[in-house]
Amino acid sequence: MDLPTGSAVRAAILGEVRWMNDVLWCERFGEYLHLLNRSAKTVEGYLIELRLFCEFLAERGVSEVSGIRRDDVVAYRVALHSARKPNGEPLTMKTQNSKLSAIFSFLRYLYEEKWILANPAEGMSLPSVPDTLPAELPTEEQVLKLLEQPDTSFPQGRRDRAVLELLYSSALRNAELRALKVEDVDLHRLEVRVRFGKGKKQRRVPMGEPAAAWIEAYLANGRSLLVRERSGDVLFLNNWGRPLQSESLADIVKRHAQSAKLPMKVTPHVLRHCCATHMLARKASLRHLQQMLGHSSSTVTERYTRVELSDLREVFLRCHPRESC
Repeated sequence: MDLPTGSAVRAAILGEVRWMNDVLWCERFGEYLHLLNRSAKTVEGYLIELRLFCEFLAERGVSEVSGIRRDDVVAYRVALHSARKPNGEPLTMKTQNSKLSAIFSFLRYLYEEKWILANPAEGMSLPSVPDTLPAELPTEEQVLKLLEQPDTSFPQGRRDRAVLELLYSSALRNAELRALKVEDVDLHRLEVRVRFGKGKKQRRVPMGEPAAAWIEAYLANGRSLLVRERSGDVLFLNNWGRPLQSESLADIVKRHAQSAKLPMKVTPHVLRHCCATHMLARKASLRHLQQMLGHSSSTVTERYTRVELSDLREVFLRCHPRESC
């Protein structure tokens, strides 16, 4: 059974799937997610996945939640594994994991609220997501070259320089930086308040003096020239005075990395990796990095950091019994 694609996906997003009570179940499940304090983005994504699942069930002749069987869940899992993007590539394990997580959550909700007698996904595990890091990270010198690329004689250049400096200085996520308000940046205390971190967690992170200086320059002679009547108090604005979108922020980083002729792919998340990795190489503690990155577990922080091979070689020569004689 093929995974619904194309017009089916658009129909699912618009709520046009033909499955008995699908709108009702989306409303109930949405309320349940809100009670769990899930973010609006998570709720929206889960409901889109639920509608796709409903259409899949309708194609299998399942018209009520009480009729969902384990075979249906397994078949959907197989369909996700077999699905192809428009370019012919398979869905990544991360995407499959995300889609199934939404469905498992819905089935768990049905069981907990006693809409079904047994959870058909009980005991099923999500696909393992490969623990991958960028093949190559920019060095400190390469990051410095990247930071110097924007033409700061223009408002957009001052914005771009402030964006790049802050990403590298404070290791912010793409969404965290875009959500910043002007008041979230304390130039006196050299702090950034992240109010919309992952899992709705708030934190304060330090900001370097170079980043603060460029943000101050952007506020004085950049944002003031980009702001429009409906811009609100969002810190970083696009050329039309609107908040930066995820793709726009990624494009800013990519464009200047290309201008710097860096040999590797550079994204906002790569700069986050760079900040953590370069600080770790300079003997920052894992506990401090965990707090700065906003991770709930040090295990996650360990995946986001790496030591340079030269540092590892130094420790090896100093500490290995056969090398320290």
